[in-house]
Amino acid sequence: MKSKTRTPMFKAEFVDCDEGLAGEFDPEDKTDIHLFRVDVQAQTDGQWATIENGSTCTLVPIDTTEKEQKRLLGLAVEYVERIEREGGSVKRAVERLSWMEPWWNAEDFEQGAA
Repeated sequence: MKSKTRTPMFKAEFVDCDEGLAGEFDPEDKTDIHLFRVDVQAQTDGQWATIENGSTCTLVPIDTTEKEQKRLLGLAVEYVERIEREGGSVKRAVERLSWMEPWWNAEDFEQGAA
C-alpha cells in the first residue's frame, strides 16, 4: 500500500521502486530492508509536476502502516513547503527526506536542514 499527501503547493507520495539499503532490494539478503522512495511534486499554474531532483529513496520500510505513511508524508510536505516559503533550497529539502525514518517527528526534519 502506498500513500500520498498534499498541500496547495506540494504533494508527496511513497512509491515502491524495489529499493533496498544498497541499491536494488535483495530479498535473499536477510540484512536488506525493502524501502520506499518519496516523490515530491510542485503545483504551478494548476499543474502538478515532479520538481528537479524531487525523488529520493528513504529509510522508510514498505511495510510501514498506511497511518504512519500519511503522518510522515504530511510532515515531509510541510517541511518542503516551509523551506521554499523561507527562500531555502527545495532540492536540499528533498535530499533531507532521504534520511526519513518511520519514527521521525517534525523536529527530525530540521536536523541538518536546507
